[in-house]
Amino acid sequence: MRALRAQRRAEKGLADEDTRLRMGKADMSVPAWIERFCLVPTGPLQGQPFRVPKWQRRFLKEALAPGIREAGLSVARKNGKSGLIAAMLLACLRGPLASSTWRGVVASMSGRLATELREAIRATANLSGIQVNVKQTPPPGVITTPAGPRLDILAADKATGHALGADLVIVDEAGLMPENQRPLWEALMTCVSGRNGRLVAISIQGDGPMFRELKLRADDPTVCWHEYSTDGTEDFTDEAVWHRANPGLADGIKSIEYMRDMARRAAATPAVQSTFRAYDLNAPQSPSRELLVTMQQWQSVVVDQAAPRAGWCVMGFDLGGSSSMTAAAAYWPESGRLEVRGAFPGVPDIEERGRQDAVGNRYARMEMRGELKVYPGVRTTPVQAFLRDFLEGLRGEDIKAIVADRYREAEALDVFEQCRVLGKASLRGVGWKDASHDVRAFQRAVIDRHLQIEENLLLESAIMESALATDPAGNQKLDKARSEGRIDAATAATLAVGEAERRRTTRKRRYRGAA
Repeated sequence: MRALRAQRRAEKGLADEDTRLRMGKADMSVPAWIERFCLVPTGPLQGQPFRVPKWQRRFLKEALAPGIREAGLSVARKNGKSGLIAAMLLACLRGPLASSTWRGVVASMSGRLATELREAIRATANLSGIQVNVKQTPPPGVITTPAGPRLDILAADKATGHALGADLVIVDEAGLMPENQRPLWEALMTCVSGRNGRLVAISIQGDGPMFRELKLRADDPTVCWHEYSTDGTEDFTDEAVWHRANPGLADGIKSIEYMRDMARRAAATPAVQSTFRAYDLNAPQSPSRELLVTMQQWQSVVVDQAAPRAGWCVMGFDLGGSSSMTAAAAYWPESGRLEVRGAFPGVPDIEERGRQDAVGNRYARMEMRGELKVYPGVRTTPVQAFLRDFLEGLRGEDIKAIVADRYREAEALDVFEQCRVLGKASLRGVGWKDASHDVRAFQRAVIDRHLQIEENLLLESAIMESALATDPAGNQKLDKARSEGRIDAATAATLAVGEAERRRTTRKRRYRGAA
């Protein structure tokens, strides 16, 4: 009898709780329900009622609106993302979006992140007096409620996402999901197909291709996109820049003192600037990726009017794939002037190529600025015509050398011969030793400001798309940060600057030997 009475009291308690949570459900919005029933589980505001700031309120309203199939929120770290996800999911499990048949899926980048999100939901529910059943098996876990809704939590590094049906899928840290996780992303989209549901992705920008593609479809009526970010070129010590990527600073969610401390740390330690920009300024780059040079370093050598063409110059030439970009650079070591141009075939057209490479209208802007030449009516880049055009622009200059890497060696030599510059041309290896010298020479030229260039979107974009690969001995070479990225202009520039540095060093040694 005692056990029966206890069971009835528990059932009555659940019924009372259900009545409390569902009070006003018919006309209560998700933000209103969160603020009425949820308490903050951790941090400086622990134990206080949730306050959904205006920027989060706008996102929830639009992301959960009828007709939205995909939604994305891109914001810097520590702006209440995990709290927002946890509260939104509780609204689906026990609040105004709950139904006995509701099913949800959360996919995080790793088992650790998935566990953290599971615990954020558990902590919010426990402190708020909202009953949910949290199971840790199968890992990372499953959350159920007495009324029937269910939430499956997946780790992207272990899950496939198949055979699940969902009304709502949340992809956590979507901007860090690499290309090899595309099958999982597509499987998660399939999850919502049978229930006419939606996918919501929340993350820093990172360099994940699927999150970037969602951003590029922001004008689609079935897509909701909200972004708070920087482009990676601004002064990272400027507090106004911090606020653009961190709306939570104005709401007390994120600490301004923390931002000041981290900015000073990044200024003193260049190696951590990439991490600071990616995580705390939401720049479009991987937190762990080392760029050829930082954007702040690069901006220091971009001038309104570059130094004149003075003395001799060296030309770097990157012969890309037959249907991809080819680039050329000219560098005058005496004045530090650098000029860079690129070329594409006309098929596909520049707009379609921008869509394929997930860069929007960037190529079209380069063409308008005269940095990128498009040769109409051809499917392969006419490298001979491009090289001739570039050399024509250097008519009268003292070109000491033309350097290219050994990719497509026979074709490169043939082009040099047809353009009558074979005597000045040389091919460089792409191994660690040669490439590392060129990378270091380019970095020194930028850091010491021995290089000057007028604003050049083509080269700036190539630097942003670059990554440095390092061997066990510490040698570095240039690599793509993503498969669709175009770094041809950066390759051509490092070849030119590296060869110029090699020639200057050789001349100094000869002079000292003669003395």
